[in-house]
Amino acid sequence: MSVFSITPHFWCADRGIPHPSLIVFSGRGLQLKWFLDNALPRAALPRWNACQKALVEALEPLGADRQARDASRVLRLVESLHSKSGERVEVVDVQGSADEPVRYDFEQLAEILLPLTRFELQRLREHRAAQKVDRQLRLQLVRDNPKAEIFKGYNGRSLAWARLEDIRKLGQLRDGWVSKQGASMRTTSLHWQLNFLCLSGAVNPSTFHFEAKELAKQLDPNWAFSISELGTLRKKAESYASGQKIEFGGREWPALYTPKNQTLIDIFGITDAEQRQLRTIITPALATERDTIRQREKRRAAGVQERSEYLSSFHDRRAQIKTLKAEGVAVAEIARRLDVTRATVYTALKA
Repeated sequence: MSVFSITPHFWCADRGIPHPSLIVFSGRGLQLKWFLDNALPRAALPRWNACQKALVEALEPLGADRQARDASRVLRLVESLHSKSGERVEVVDVQGSADEPVRYDFEQLAEILLPLTRFELQRLREHRAAQKVDRQLRLQLVRDNPKAEIFKGYNGRSLAWARLEDIRKLGQLRDGWVSKQGASMRTTSLHWQLNFLCLSGAVNPSTFHFEAKELAKQLDPNWAFSISELGTLRKKAESYASGQKIEFGGREWPALYTPKNQTLIDIFGITDAEQRQLRTIITPALATERDTIRQREKRRAAGVQERSEYLSSFHDRRAQIKTLKAEGVAVAEIARRLDVTRATVYTALKA
């Protein structure tokens, strides 16, 4: 076993993760590979992605790259040279033999890595499907309500702008997009900021290149940025500007990227502390917490007393009533002094 592979193997063993079939030195880091005994059908891609995510999260303390888990990732060939480091790409560890590395059954591997079995996942999907039907019915009720205009939220463009502002805020919180260890997220940040600028309507295909270069300078004046890295996004921006839509899951979507919050949280590795300083790129739990605070503030503004405050004042008043009665004050006088009914005084005295 190579010295390069000792740490990953111990790390996996300590966390109950099967040892990788193959470990390759890429010229700048290690590639851990788990070979499967059979090719997977397209329908298994979501479950495969979930396994990739679980492995990245488990190995992140060792420097696992979140950007290297997509199914279309092309890796360097063994025995080739890394163009930047000049190092040779080579196999540093094999589980099994060089001719027959260990292979894993995907279902067994998934049950080890994922929190839910296939059966549990199916039950969860059925529950979510039922919730979706219920949500659609409630939305239809809102549409049918003549006062539906009172239900206001982010529209597409304002949401895109808010997410753009969140990504900019995230860059400020991190003092830029290059970590102290030298890891860069400049291209990722540039890509998503431009995507949301296009969705918000602030950038169109005719200004795309100019805005990309200006934004790249803002991210890092010394960055040798290549506009060719944004070719796919530019094409999507052109399709979006021409009014093209993408049909997915029975709905039409803009031609640009419209990621879920959790997707952005995963891509940028946004911590809970960072989310508390953002507006929209947050988890459902934090969104619920903020909504609870908003509703509480609305009730206070309307003069509605919180239950805890009401109970506190109720217990204080009952104590006052008993004290006054012990001093020999008549029930009618107690009621007058405390501005309550005599029935309230009698109830407090019985408690």
